[in-house]
Amino acid sequence: MKPDGWLRPTTLSVWLLLAAAGTRADGTNALEVLDRGPHHRVVAYEYWSKDDAGNLVPARSTYTELASGLHYSEDGEWKESVARIELSKEGAVARRGGFRVTLSPDVQAASVVDVRTPDAKRFTSRIAGLAYYDSLSGQSVLLAEPKSSVGLLLPPNQVVYVEPVPEVPVSGWETIGEEGE
Repeated sequence: MKPDGWLRPTTLSVWLLLAAAGTRADGTNALEVLDRGPHHRVVAYEYWSKDDAGNLVPARSTYTELASGLHYSEDGEWKESVARIELSKEGAVARRGGFRVTLSPDVQAASVVDVRTPDAKRFTSRIAGLAYYDSLSGQSVLLAEPKSSVGLLLPPNQVVYVEPVPEVPVSGWETIGEEGE
């Protein structure tokens, strides 16, 4: 009995068809975005299929891609989200995503992270300090408060605040982008 090979002829033909799905014979893109929304994209693609007589014929299919913040609205049009932070007079700003995120230049600001949603809701946060809470007694103690720490932009999509709490040798990171990026 011969060992089963990894690539059988049928597998190879499937891989070739999948590879061909991205471009047409004339070199143009065979993928077409039909619809976009804040969290979806409908894509049509062309490929070769066999008809009942066994002849290769062009075919077309669609799929819907779902992801949070896939697009953002600009001038009434949905555009691809971009995981990029840019410097501005406000601080560091991520403008081209599902949410607009502004990061303060200094970690001691009243609002270090300012998030604005597409429906005009606003969420802000900051580092209040490092505390210890004892759930059994219900008591807590403030161990350290943040000190002035200017954020450093690490292109394309990260801001780091170096040692914002002096008693703790760690840095605060903010990353804009897809989960797992």
